[in-house]
Amino acid sequence: MGPEPAPIAEVAMVVVDAPPPAAVLQGTSRQIAYAERVRSALLGEIEDIRDRVATRLRFGIIAESDIPGLRAIVRAADCIARVHRADWWIGQNGRSVHSILTDNARRILAADASAAEVAVPDESAPTHGDPREARR
Repeated sequence: MGPEPAPIAEVAMVVVDAPPPAAVLQGTSRQIAYAERVRSALLGEIEDIRDRVATRLRFGIIAESDIPGLRAIVRAADCIARVHRADWWIGQNGRSVHSILTDNARRILAADASAAEVAVPDESAPTHGDPREARR
């Protein structure tokens, strides 16, 4: 027998919202026609991946360390579905669904990390205290 798999911790069920409807495309009539073909080829698979990941999150039988990445995939799929610019969809032509999702999920994780850094107060920064204290 091979090595035993890493233990999977049971975590609380994660709430995942329903996917958003696809956005109405904007652009020239030719751009929209072409973008609709590209989007229809990609969006179905993106939604399938989103649904599988959302199911894993909902049932909560996943490693705790996987939750942020899985949430980012769901959020990335939702953001992609909301893209209304025909030129963006045209630019995705020829790309793999995994590449598109991975790029967007990485951006989300990076943005979350940046937001967390901003939210954490820097204890080494000087504090100015109560201005009334300076008068005493």
